[in-house]
Amino acid sequence: TDTDTGSTNHPPQTSPDLLSPGNGERVRVLTPAFKLENVSDPDGDKVFYEFEVYPGRGDSTAVASSGKVKAGNAGQTLWQPDVPLPSAGSYVWKARAVDEHDAAGPWSGLFAFTIDLSKVNSDGCGCSTHAGGSGGLLVMAFIGLALLKRKR
Repeated sequence: TDTDTGSTNHPPQTSPDLLSPGNGERVRVLTPAFKLENVSDPDGDKVFYEFEVYPGRGDSTAVASSGKVKAGNAGQTLWQPDVPLPSAGSYVWKARAVDEHDAAGPWSGLFAFTIDLSKVNSDGCGCSTHAGGSGGLLVMAFIGLALLKRKR
């Protein structure tokens, strides 16, 4: 109850729908962007979101949390951690809506995702540039042809 007006403040009634990383998705960066579908507040209050990321199945301490993030435009909110997650591996994330009076709605379910850095080059590209890839094989073929022409 608001002591000034005698009215009751209600928290957002539903949890936000998590959009990305999607459940079971593989990402190739240690600072993935987390996106959710906005919800409304029954009192028409401004809505903020809290994001939390946990290692493994979520049964330990959060490795990243957002604090209150202002709702984004176009019905979705995006948050990206300022600090990279500790390492490649399995994580879960969840989010909830909080109104401007700090009344929090329910947490969403957990979405699992995996950070897989095995195919990312130092330039951030996930493409293959080693000689075993088709690009490297093609280059080796051209070099071989050029050497054959020289010998003739």
